[in-house]
Amino acid sequence: MKHWKIIVMALLVMGPASAQISRERIFTTPPRSILPIQKIIFNSGSYAIVENNAGADMTKVKKAEATCPAGLKAVSSGFSAQSGRGEPADFRLILSKPKNDGAGWVIYASFDGKGNSLAADIDWDLVIHLVCVKVT
Repeated sequence: MKHWKIIVMALLVMGPASAQISRERIFTTPPRSILPIQKIIFNSGSYAIVENNAGADMTKVKKAEATCPAGLKAVSSGFSAQSGRGEPADFRLILSKPKNDGAGWVIYASFDGKGNSLAADIDWDLVIHLVCVKVT
């Protein structure tokens, strides 16, 4: 109950303009209750392909990361974007790099659709495809 009182008091102090921004953020960046689970597509013990996704929603900037199985190191990564309407044409890669320990990879991408809103135009998902090898 205390949380509601604090929120209501904050909205009264901030005024209607701030309240509108807060409401827009609530609706355009929904909280994730279920985190994506990475999938090992192939693993021979010396070579593996791992796939993971960021989760489909209307967030403009997404981060996807994957980690190699134990004993393997990340050597390369690819990515794709998907939506209910196929691959979105309006996305761009921001960053693609191995993790500092060499056991995984991280990518960031942005949906560059129309407008300057906090949300993308459609629900979309960022998928990472990681290649791992055993280093001797």
